[in-house]
Amino acid sequence: MVEPTSIPDDPALLKPLVRELFAELRKSQRREESLQAKVDELARKLFGRKTEKLDPNQLALIDFEALGLEAPTPAEPEKDEVPTKPRRRAKRKRPSKELPRRRVEHPLPDEERICPCCDEVMPAIREEIHEQIDYKPASFEVIENVTFVYGCRKGCDEKIVSSTKPPQMVEKGLPGPGLLAHVVVSKYCDHIPLHRMEGILRRQGVEIPKTTLCGWVKECSERVEGLLGALKKELFHSAVVATDDTTVPVQKKGGAYSGRLWVYLGDLDHPLVLYDYSPTREGEAPRTFLESYGGYLQADAYSGYDQLFKPDRSPRIQEVGCWMHARRYFYEASLKDKGLPLEALAMIRELFRFEKAAKDFSPDQRLALRREKAVPVLDAMKTWMEKHRHTVLPKSPLGKALTYVTN
Repeated sequence: MVEPTSIPDDPALLKPLVRELFAELRKSQRREESLQAKVDELARKLFGRKTEKLDPNQLALIDFEALGLEAPTPAEPEKDEVPTKPRRRAKRKRPSKELPRRRVEHPLPDEERICPCCDEVMPAIREEIHEQIDYKPASFEVIENVTFVYGCRKGCDEKIVSSTKPPQMVEKGLPGPGLLAHVVVSKYCDHIPLHRMEGILRRQGVEIPKTTLCGWVKECSERVEGLLGALKKELFHSAVVATDDTTVPVQKKGGAYSGRLWVYLGDLDHPLVLYDYSPTREGEAPRTFLESYGGYLQADAYSGYDQLFKPDRSPRIQEVGCWMHARRYFYEASLKDKGLPLEALAMIRELFRFEKAAKDFSPDQRLALRREKAVPVLDAMKTWMEKHRHTVLPKSPLGKALTYVTN
């Protein structure tokens, strides 16, 4: 950096210095814009609206004819006075007929049913039923598994036979299958920590330390390994598997770290949902899980999946992108720029419109609609992206969106 006191007076020496300063200024401005975009994105996530719905009025800024798209129906102009609708009260749902029912009658005593005209006791002419849902606390029972030893009454010692109890999930353990199911569901579905479960059970008269509960959970996880393998094998019969990952806080000594939970969904003929855990987001986790799968994999553009899509891989996995992920990048860019990002959102909106129309279609009908309607939109979008990809800054929000979708 040249000090102000040492600036040369010769114009020939000043020109390269000015060019260098302009280059530094542009670099600084790009860095500032990038940082400001990150600050705005964080502020939106913390304080802004969560929906990514596109304002129909913004579509008026787009030249649909130039994009080869059909212009949507214009929104009706807002009236000066919009009558407010009265707020509807939530309609109470009747209790399920599958719930057990107990009839409790509340009759009047005879002295309160005397007719003032004839002094006779009035009989009931109709009944009115008022339903109420009540809660009965969970109950525990001790199951005594009794086995028998059989021997000859004549005193023979050579032949003695014994009956056996059914196989247990925890060998020689205290819990029955219902209690184990309750502990596992409470921990993994209701997210109740085992130390809280210990207190809940104590209030119901059962003393089980959290260390014992932890051992039961470990035993259950080891026992279902075979079931997990069978479910995974059934999942891999799917023509299409969808996957995504999310963070999960994991406790460790002195704090916590963010682990990763990967979800894998089967197709309509194999409606399975399997989860896999990894301590990091390295691509080794999905590559290991999907090692023996061959078919279509729908996922985001995370680079950790790239090894799965190599042409020489056996069995072959075909990549299927997710338009919701792609749309999010253009939506983020549209918050800064109302030009090109809106054009991309309009084209993606057309794709979603066709999918909504095909909601109740058969697979063959949906495929025909996509070939007729969606392919021209995709071709137009590809041409549009090739036209604008090299005209925007790669690190800008729109540049990141174009790079993401192209990849």
